[in-house]
Amino acid sequence: MATTKKEAEQPEEVLTPSHNLFFPPTTATKILKDMDDLILSFREESEISLTDTERRRLMNSGIRRYGFIDKVSDIAHSSSQYSPMNFNAVDLKNLLRDVEFFRNLLARIRELERLVTNALFTTSDDAFRMSLIFYNYVRYLARTGEPGAVAIFNMLQPFFNRPRRSSSELTEPEIERDVKALLHGKKDGKVVIENKTPHAKGGKHVVFDDAHRDRVEFEEIEKAEAEN
Repeated sequence: MATTKKEAEQPEEVLTPSHNLFFPPTTATKILKDMDDLILSFREESEISLTDTERRRLMNSGIRRYGFIDKVSDIAHSSSQYSPMNFNAVDLKNLLRDVEFFRNLLARIRELERLVTNALFTTSDDAFRMSLIFYNYVRYLARTGEPGAVAIFNMLQPFFNRPRRSSSELTEPEIERDVKALLHGKKDGKVVIENKTPHAKGGKHVVFDDAHRDRVEFEEIEKAEAEN
């Protein structure tokens, strides 16, 4: 149907948002830039770079350990005659001040992380639910045969497809589903179960699910190791 001149001149509907931005764009950009500058300056001051293994080997400063360090620092300062040759009370005091700074900084970072995480989870949940409203309506229109809705639905529907994990670790529901499909002849393939009963300790239970072959085949492998 042809569009009249009056209809063509009508302005598009302007939606009034019900959700205001958490921060204005300029403020959000400034916050991220300030965080980047802080991280950069901290990285320039600290040349410490640890692997996960190295981090586990180091002794962190918990409450009791921090109290021990603080007490030693006070005693060593007032009783320097008991300090060994390789001990420096001033160095320990400076280290203690650094520990206090890093503990206080980390506490603030964790509080900020909690606040940011709460905001992220909330806004993400709201955004996903709003997207589902649009998706469900497009799916409804696509089922009626609306060509444009079908095209949009085909673009969005793959986001709800869950590809099979590449790992050989399968969940019990996945294994049961494949076994039922093979028993009812709805899928080609095989399920191989290998089990090793524990002896002194341990044990092994391995499932090979390869349910996509050209024929149905079940193999049961039982292996037992005799103890000497």
